[in-house]
Amino acid sequence: MDDTRAHPTAPNGGADSQRPTRIDGGVDARPPRAHHVSMARGWGLLVVAIASALGCGGESLAGRSPAGTGGGGMSATGGTFGTGAGGDLGIDRTPFCGEMQAFPVSAPVPPDILILMDRSSSLLDDSTGMSCTGGCGARSKWALLTAAIEKLVTSVGSVNWGLMFFGTDDACGTNLSPAVPFPASAASSMMIVGALDAATTGGDAPTTAALSAAAEYLGSLSDGSPRYVLLVTGGKSGCSSDPATANLSFPTFVLAAVAPSDTTAIAALNQLAVNGGEAQQGGANAFYTTTDDLSSVLDPTATSLATACTIPLLGPLPAGMMLAIGGQLRDDVSIVTPIPQDPTNGWVYGPGYTTIILNGTSCQSSKDGSYGQIFVTYQCNEPALLGHGRAQGR
Repeated sequence: MDDTRAHPTAPNGGADSQRPTRIDGGVDARPPRAHHVSMARGWGLLVVAIASALGCGGESLAGRSPAGTGGGGMSATGGTFGTGAGGDLGIDRTPFCGEMQAFPVSAPVPPDILILMDRSSSLLDDSTGMSCTGGCGARSKWALLTAAIEKLVTSVGSVNWGLMFFGTDDACGTNLSPAVPFPASAASSMMIVGALDAATTGGDAPTTAALSAAAEYLGSLSDGSPRYVLLVTGGKSGCSSDPATANLSFPTFVLAAVAPSDTTAIAALNQLAVNGGEAQQGGANAFYTTTDDLSSVLDPTATSLATACTIPLLGPLPAGMMLAIGGQLRDDVSIVTPIPQDPTNGWVYGPGYTTIILNGTSCQSSKDGSYGQIFVTYQCNEPALLGHGRAQGR
């Protein structure tokens, strides 16, 4: 990728108006800043008039962690949209002409999710709860649950994954030492796959004690990440104490393979999911099954595009105004990537021309922290050097 991406041209008709500026320390370098710039008297005049994206009718560009915390976000500070801060420039022209907004995008904080994995002998049964002569193979609860977890951890890389088994002594015992501990690394997902492939089933399922052990372990972490439990269970427990009465210290998701006829286990799992504060929304049950798409729920960068990638503009745009949109890379601030007006992987206008909505890869680059800033430049007669689009006559 070229590392000399263009900013909008100078509007004064001078030599600089015909050549792009560099922001990598080259000729005429102008590092982008987290405010809004008036180009009516050249690039030297800064008008601080950027407001919080949350306070101006738009949505923040926030990546969602499973409980809505720890995600990335986009904010703008320094005033209120439309305040006119900076004084009367004495120039009679269309509002916003030559203005530029810069929206810093905060990097998402990966959550710590501890997979609390049931390995009791009941998982050898098939999904209807029936045992199989010679084993149920790929139809067993164990096979279904481990396949779902392996797919999850290898497809969602924006999470710190850990793994803890229960019961670890083929009876009702628990072990505070996880099979795959935090802090997570790039190899954690494959370590979890390897641990699951090597594990065998046996004994009972001390679910309540296991949840307490998981809470004690997560409570010992100090990495600053949001912390969650993903309980993976066959719904059976041959040990004392009802899991539905467990004291859950951290938000808990429940993934279960349970026979539809086992209404007692289903009721307990539903209550456990509700108590954990992460009940499934819109499903037949409050817990998740192996046919549900957990990746869209647990991936902190997977949120609704309509709310996560909406950027507020300075006001309704007059007909004929051009917008130039660019994304500055977090890892190399010298690169500003043009974001085209494109309904698939660029941006589109929101209702009333008061917002723009990033979509596809552009939205994803904002949510996952690839972009460090988003620039919005308002142009009337100047050519657009970044991804641009014209407001239509209304």
